[in-house]
Amino acid sequence: MDTQSTLNTQPIPTIPTPAAPPIIPAPQPPKSPFFPIILTLLVLIFASISGYLYLQSRSLRAQLPPSPTPAPSIVVSSSADPTANWNIFTDPAQAYQFRYPSAFQLSSIGERPLLNKNIIWYESNYNHVQCHGDCPVVDSSTNIQLGDNLQATKVSGWIGGIGGSTPQSYVKYEIKYPNKSKYFIIELWELPQELLSSEKQDPNRKPGLISQEQINIFDQILSTFQFTN
Repeated sequence: MDTQSTLNTQPIPTIPTPAAPPIIPAPQPPKSPFFPIILTLLVLIFASISGYLYLQSRSLRAQLPPSPTPAPSIVVSSSADPTANWNIFTDPAQAYQFRYPSAFQLSSIGERPLLNKNIIWYESNYNHVQCHGDCPVVDSSTNIQLGDNLQATKVSGWIGGIGGSTPQSYVKYEIKYPNKSKYFIIELWELPQELLSSEKQDPNRKPGLISQEQINIFDQILSTFQFTN
């Protein structure tokens, strides 16, 4: 029993751990002593080529003919005065004037001037509002400013066959004289006035329309009206 007790108390021998093998670094490739020289040469070659191409492009641009300068275009203003070359009618006694198209014929019917056969003007003691008795029918009236300080009334309507007149339409302007209680009246009629004075009247005719082109020219004529005193 003593022998068995002695054997059981002996220590168990320790097995040593084997050491890890040493890490050997991979060998570096040898650096060429010509690498910096080669890199410098490449940079110089690239810079030379770029400079050469830049100089060539400038030389080609210098050889090209200059671009032609576009000729200035003349634009006619839409606001040009269409009445600038018209004839001028002047009445020294009544101190007024206006322009009218050069193609319009100026004549007279009785004691009144007649323009283009259907425009007449005269002096009156009253306007359409003050008219009594056998007066033209008024369809519309509008106050209009002519020039800077000149006021006028534009009236449109028609006349019937009363008194043997030939029914027809009209457009007229009424302008008060600045220094007397009278009116300058100018009228555009649908029909030629000189024919009505020489031919038989037709009281059964129905008034027609004055063309817008005629009215526009009539308005332009009145836009040039002015008193000269």
